[in-house]
Amino acid sequence: MNAIYRRCHWCGELLRYHCSAWVHLDGGQYMMQCPVCGWKGAPSRIPSRCPRCGAETHQDHCAFPEPTPEEYQILHAERENSSYEGEKIPQTL
Repeated sequence: MNAIYRRCHWCGELLRYHCSAWVHLDGGQYMMQCPVCGWKGAPSRIPSRCPRCGAETHQDHCAFPEPTPEEYQILHAERENSSYEGEKIPQTL
């Protein structure tokens, strides 16, 4: 079976479709970062501490694939044909 690859909407890195989910090539869905040393990675096991300096890591983003040109056309056509005008906000006194 051939692997399916797409670019991540948030970081532009390659994603791979694996076990019914999009993952970064490191194997994880979530791109983590260290605010102290600048380390970034998406390991399959989310680290609570930076593997480089030991500081607490933070979630940067979740893998989100860019749509293909065909999917983009479908999404754009659905948006154009939609009658949804946004949420109606009730006026208060």
